[in-house]
Amino acid sequence: MLASTIPTSATGNCNNPTPVSLPFFFDGQGEHCWEVSGAVSHTNSWNTESLLINGEAFTNRWPNSLPTDADGKLIILYNGRFPWSHFEIVGTK
Repeated sequence: MLASTIPTSATGNCNNPTPVSLPFFFDGQGEHCWEVSGAVSHTNSWNTESLLINGEAFTNRWPNSLPTDADGKLIILYNGRFPWSHFEIVGTK
């Protein structure tokens, strides 16, 4: 169940996120929903159609400042249009 601090409308089709471990890297097409916990240092994406982290837009950005986690987790909704669409999230467990 998603934490109440993440608006349902902002998580799209991310009702059952797949847990992933840090660091996490993904290249490819399609819509994916992940859940990560731990100390995140930064994230990176390019050629993505959309990328939401806890409901905030991070499409094609390289920030080292992320939204506050919800119950210790970040919920990531990725939509890549191309085989070379890319997302990464780096840190420690």
